[in-house]
Amino acid sequence: MPTLATGTVTIQGFRAERLLDEAELAAVAFLARYSGRALDAYRHDLLTLFQWAHDLGLSVLDATRAHIELYRTALEERGLAPSTTDRRLSTVCGYYRVAHIDGTIASNPAQYVRRPKVHPSEGRGMDRGELGAFLFTAERIDAAHAALAVLLGLNGLRGERGVLPPTSRTWDSSVAIASCGSWARATSPPSFPSSLARRGRSTWPWGRHVRTDPPAPGL
Repeated sequence: MPTLATGTVTIQGFRAERLLDEAELAAVAFLARYSGRALDAYRHDLLTLFQWAHDLGLSVLDATRAHIELYRTALEERGLAPSTTDRRLSTVCGYYRVAHIDGTIASNPAQYVRRPKVHPSEGRGMDRGELGAFLFTAERIDAAHAALAVLLGLNGLRGERGVLPPTSRTWDSSVAIASCGSWARATSPPSFPSSLARRGRSTWPWGRHVRTDPPAPGL
């Protein structure tokens, strides 16, 4: 697969048939400061933003504070935990801040965006007992769910990093996976795995393929 090298960071998925536009170059400039899991997380957050803006016919660099407030609402309507929404908004704010510092945009539209309130209990990871209960519940469903639970739980991955087989449409509604930093925790967003199984695929020149939720109602 063609790649775009930025210093010590390689951004995978670059499509050589066209040049990057200004918004994508700003994304590369922002991502070039990170590596490893931080790079993967921030890249995924920006891919989600770019897909949302693309669906609206909006240029990312033309976004105003009102647009970013609508994006926050769209994230909340997907059933994401406040801590996940806050982290994604933090990435978006960082992207626009760097674009402003670099002179790509005249002002930072994300500077005064309202952030969700995160309850202190949302910041903790699962303890050994909670992880055991999560794995036990997954094993009672089938081998695929058990394997996904092990992958998510033991590696501290976000729930959106795993996708159930297309034929799998059910999940114990009392257990799902969300994230806080590098740790996983138990939560119960509505229809979480089903929405993951329905996700389509899209790509941007500077990022890997990303799974995207169906457009939020009314947006």
